[in-house]
Amino acid sequence: MAPTAARRLHEMAGLALRLAAVELMCGAQAVDLRGHAGELGEGTGRAYAAARRSVPFVGAGEAPEGDLDALEDWLAGDDVP
Repeated sequence: MAPTAARRLHEMAGLALRLAAVELMCGAQAVDLRGHAGELGEGTGRAYAAARRSVPFVGAGEAPEGDLDALEDWLAGDDVP
């Protein structure tokens, strides 16, 4: 049972990381829509910049690309604020 539980936990952690990437993308979009990018702190500014490197701003009536792999890799890395 332990190997099965470990595998399921690993899968759930991957899904949680993907969800964090989606939330970061939505947060960056909200910052842009409100026009407060210059007011972010050091850590949030780095997170915002990473989100914008991966997913550009989406205007009204447009859909985001949906490719969050680079942002997910950044979140899984060691240089997260």
